[in-house]
Amino acid sequence: MINNLLVAIDGSSHSMKAVDYASAIAVGCKARVIILNVIKVLTVPKISVELRKYAELENVSPVDLNSLKTTANDLVAYAETRSLDKGVDDIVTKVQKGPVARTII
Repeated sequence: MINNLLVAIDGSSHSMKAVDYASAIAVGCKARVIILNVIKVLTVPKISVELRKYAELENVSPVDLNSLKTTANDLVAYAETRSLDKGVDDIVTKVQKGPVARTII
């Protein structure tokens, strides 16, 4: 019997269809749906320590992690609403950062 279904989403229409499909299965099995979005933290190219410190002092960043987290939280909340609308009553949402494939696994 299926107890948990993990759906990793990226905001694409295909990932939202996966939420719908997993939700239909979860309703039939009375299973939990776990909705996951992984933020891939871009690595900064190798630069000198001094340049990195200067960039930090000036608040210069190639990626605004807070904006990514906000967007990811909005995305999983939207997916959660879709799943609730399909009749799922046990939903867990997660936003994690790291290498996407390894984090999903």
